[in-house]
Amino acid sequence: MTSAPPHSTGSLVTAPVGRELLRLSGPTVFGLTAMLLFQVVNTFFVGMLGAEELAAISFTFPVTFAVMSIGMGIGLATTAVIAQAIGQGDTSRVQRLTTHALLLSTLVTLVVAAFGVWGERLLFVRLLGAPVRLMPLIQEYMTVYFASIAFLVVPMVGNSALRATGDTKTPSVIMMVAGLCNAVLDPLLIFGLGPFPKLGLFGAAFASGIAWVVTFFWAIYVLHAREHMIEWKLPRRDELVDSWRTILAIGIPAVGANLLIPVGQMFLTRMVSHFGALTVAAFGVGSRIESLAMIGVFSMSTALNPLVAQNYGARKLERVTEALGVAIKFCLVLGIGTALTLFVFATPVARLFSDSDEVAVGASLYLRTIPWSYGLLGVGMTIPTLLNALSRANRGAVLTAIRLFVCVLPCSYAGSLWFGFHGLLLGLVAGNVLIGVISWVVARRTLEDVDRAISSREPSRIGLDCAP
Repeated sequence: MTSAPPHSTGSLVTAPVGRELLRLSGPTVFGLTAMLLFQVVNTFFVGMLGAEELAAISFTFPVTFAVMSIGMGIGLATTAVIAQAIGQGDTSRVQRLTTHALLLSTLVTLVVAAFGVWGERLLFVRLLGAPVRLMPLIQEYMTVYFASIAFLVVPMVGNSALRATGDTKTPSVIMMVAGLCNAVLDPLLIFGLGPFPKLGLFGAAFASGIAWVVTFFWAIYVLHAREHMIEWKLPRRDELVDSWRTILAIGIPAVGANLLIPVGQMFLTRMVSHFGALTVAAFGVGSRIESLAMIGVFSMSTALNPLVAQNYGARKLERVTEALGVAIKFCLVLGIGTALTLFVFATPVARLFSDSDEVAVGASLYLRTIPWSYGLLGVGMTIPTLLNALSRANRGAVLTAIRLFVCVLPCSYAGSLWFGFHGLLLGLVAGNVLIGVISWVVARRTLEDVDRAISSREPSRIGLDCAP
């Protein structure tokens, strides 16, 4: 085995848990914000081209979200399995898993791209209901998108490997630079400013592709030159199969759970549509503000993954339990603070997004109601990450399904029948609270199961293929 590289076991298994979680989550806030703004910037500039172009790019969102979900699922799994190997002190396995994760993401994106190009009409016209007249515009954007998605997904997985080492700063910087490149290139290539040609939707996709290429080479360089986490040799078949099996055992449930989220959002939107288009607009405004308000929770969830997985690999379950407690307290305190802030400033915040009185009133009602459940919603969103890090990804996927189809959707529907739109929002609150409590119970029982497995020294039950 080679000498210990920078990714050998360190502060994540020795330093105070709370301090480490805050250290890891801080930079992630900026990276996640950059990711959210990526699509916002594209939509803003494309909207200046005209309604047809805006409609065309809107039809691409479900497909691009699905691709992102695949990348995030593989990335979550990559962080978990590599961090476990780091916790075990197995440097060779860290290198193999990183290399094989990058190869897996490349293969998956090539298959997705091939299917996307072949089945564009099936995807957009038959499944998504796009008008045939918009297909030339959709193809103008998606042809470039499908040709360049490997440069999107592979760096996502590479950044996930970096997070497994406890480095969340570098991935965040990479994402922020990508967002900046896209923001600068978008107007130049869409509208043909200065010496650049006017490329329209093709230019929007091309600008994103260039930004992704930058992140691709940057991430590969850091993994190779600084972290020494890539093996530049032909992989052995048995090792490749073992790595892919380990990654996909977490990755497939994680991808499935990610894909359930837009499905649940679709059902909620359908419920809201019964109260009119302006109410749908108000609900959309509230949802967009919510995505920004929950960035802190997303960051804590991202930070929890490598810390839990490394300590799990090192068999330090007491630190895993402590990390869970810190994350839950963080979610609850942040949730209360966010609820109080939005309750006070609901109306002016809502009016930033719409001049319509009816939309502003509906959005204000959303912002004065839903945030009171953000604390327990954060718990429900964070614990699946804990389960992924403990190689219990199936439980995490089941929790996500329960959250949507047992808690949130039934409660919202019942509330809408009894009390209209306000009742739907109260039902959402009830569903969020319920899934938070259920998730906490599942987490406690899972930790008890893991403790028994570690005590019995049964690696197959623990979920570690190379237990020390």
